[in-house]
Amino acid sequence: MAREAIWSRQKETVESSHDVIVVGAGWAGLTAALCLSDNDVKVLEAGDRLGGNVIAGNYRGVPYDHGVGRIGSLDGAMWDVLRALRIKPVEIPAPLEVVYRDGRYYYGGEGRARLLIAESSEKIFNRFLQIVRGYAIRYENIPGLDWNPAWAELDAMTAGQWFDSMKLPPVYRELFTVTARRRFGAGLDEISALCLIPAIASEFGGFEPAPPAKPEAGGPITGKTPSAKKVSSSEKKSASDKTKAEEKTNAEEQAEAEKAKAEKRLADAGKAYTCRGGLAEITDALAARLGDRVRLQATVVGVSTSASGYRVDYDDGAGRRHRLAAKAVILAVPPSVALEVAAEALDAEQKDILRQIPYSTQITATLFSKAPLFDKAFELVVPDDFFFAELRDSLWVRRHLARETGPADARIFNVRIPPRRFDDRRLLAMSDEQLLANVLRDMETILPGTRQSVIEHEFRRFPSAQPVMTPGAYERLMRLHRLTGGGLLLAGDYTIYPSLEAAVASGAIAARKAAQHLKISARDGGSLGTFGRGKMQKPFEDAAFGLRIGEMSGIVDTESGVHVILRTG
Repeated sequence: MAREAIWSRQKETVESSHDVIVVGAGWAGLTAALCLSDNDVKVLEAGDRLGGNVIAGNYRGVPYDHGVGRIGSLDGAMWDVLRALRIKPVEIPAPLEVVYRDGRYYYGGEGRARLLIAESSEKIFNRFLQIVRGYAIRYENIPGLDWNPAWAELDAMTAGQWFDSMKLPPVYRELFTVTARRRFGAGLDEISALCLIPAIASEFGGFEPAPPAKPEAGGPITGKTPSAKKVSSSEKKSASDKTKAEEKTNAEEQAEAEKAKAEKRLADAGKAYTCRGGLAEITDALAARLGDRVRLQATVVGVSTSASGYRVDYDDGAGRRHRLAAKAVILAVPPSVALEVAAEALDAEQKDILRQIPYSTQITATLFSKAPLFDKAFELVVPDDFFFAELRDSLWVRRHLARETGPADARIFNVRIPPRRFDDRRLLAMSDEQLLANVLRDMETILPGTRQSVIEHEFRRFPSAQPVMTPGAYERLMRLHRLTGGGLLLAGDYTIYPSLEAAVASGAIAARKAAQHLKISARDGGSLGTFGRGKMQKPFEDAAFGLRIGEMSGIVDTESGVHVILRTG
């Protein structure tokens, strides 16, 4: 049934009306607001700062990132945001990562390759990397992923099952369990195999496997290169001659261009970037650009539909309740918060999918040391049996690019402590003293003298650090993307992939959908579209369903205003 509100006047209980209200001021919400800055947009943030899990620190005048410390690819929405803010990111100098194992250090993708070859064989490693790259070169984040049976199969199984299917030596599971914990805060047996593949590919960056002696045929479960085909030497010569003799078609050229683009993206995946002042420099620039459109300490308690769009109720820091009206709302908050505040406005299938998205916990520690604990790379990746997963040199970029170290008598290191399993929340209950003791115990095994060098420390707890892509996640999220439209939209890395770049992309996608909704609403002169029972306030719904097609109501009084309704279908 379709109705059109042709006249309405908001009651005085509505303080102000806006084109779009964004709930949440993490990078997804801030990106959405930036993309919609030509409209009347308002951002409501429950906390007292912006940026979500991007947290800035300052030690004796030196800025550093307390949590997330880098971004990956500089294409798509992330590049658009940086360009709009006139921020020039800096590439983190190599070596970006070094893996520690059994007393030795393995640098970058080449080092990982040497480690795996040493504990398996060159043939096994090459086959493994060819499979990973074969998938990764065709991979796109949601919603751009070209869904097919191969992706569905990988999505339905766990990463652990995928490793088992390839019958790889134990070192592969051990090494990439650390990858899973660092990237997703979960184990291999908890995450979709499909989500782990791009993460593995990025760790090897542009490193190329040696070409196989004999290309193999097969599918993903057998672990054989999916695109390979056995070809005889005579067939090879015939095909080569034919290729040289014939002019390439536009389709072939386009396919080659797409392949080259994908290969470049894969090569660039081994790079990482930050800003001179840390990633908080981006948050600060977004805040400056949006200005008073952002309202802090604004805890949204309800998002509901109204005859003219949506109403948003929130409490301010002083305990006062406020009501705003909007034509569209973007929920840039974790699924649990979206379910809590917008249960009335979300449909049953959206709510069912959102309930299936778990989050892992995480703790980060910042250690201030009077001596350089580790200076071999930007990040040190440790074995899976360590209490923590990685150690980052927070002054690495300043030292290599700007030739500045900050205080002469101090170094700053960031330690990431993920759980063993995403549903294990015991870390959050540990005291700072317990956490520090565990971190220093393991650091001493590879960096002797750590206990004596650390002079200060700070811990931060993240109860909902990142979404976990459990088996079937891609299929559910592809469905969620198709369901989400109109005036109520979802944004956040959980809708695409757990990364900062995905959070930014999700905000841009939500903004495009919101802009389209505003355009359609303006074109249709107030049309509310089609909706069923239970979506509108009861007085409005009763009046609308009591009309015949083409019939106009009298004045209808609801909590959000007074209206005249014309039923159009």
